Amino acid sequence: MKFSLEAIVASPLLGYGSWPRSRALAHEYLRQMTLHAGHNWWLPEGDRDLIPSHSQLMQAWLEAGILGVPFFCYLIMSSCSWLKRLIGQLELGAATGLVVIFLTMSVWDALFSPFSGAVRISIAITVALIAALDQLRQARSTEKIGVRQ
Repeated sequence: MKFSLEAIVASPLLGYGSWPRSRALAHEYLRQMTLHAGHNWWLPEGDRDLIPSHSQLMQAWLEAGILGVPFFCYLIMSSCSWLKRLIGQLELGAATGLVVIFLTMSVWDALFSPFSGAVRISIAITVALIAALDQLRQARSTEKIGVRQ
């Protein structure tokens, strides 16, 4: 995360675009990983100048600038809000466990996993779950208001 932070500080508003590259940062990353691992750290030729970011939030900021951040902030905040509500009330019954797993994975991935591969599918599923949960909450609150009248 150190290397992506350095790159973000250099271009916080506009970012670097897709597949952000910086030979200096990538070289320092390889040097640090080699020191940490105790042996030569190797990357494929095409990846040797990519700026590393093992966080979806950091990757979005790195690639898209500050405008890439709000989606992942929304995803994290909504997931945490629903986790708190679901764990406290178990309002979905048997499905609660599965929804909690998806929401928890989504928060973890947003903070600690790159935006690639199958993670993209789980993000889409999580966003759909959050939308469905919001709709369910709205329907239940409308029901309660209708019953009281």
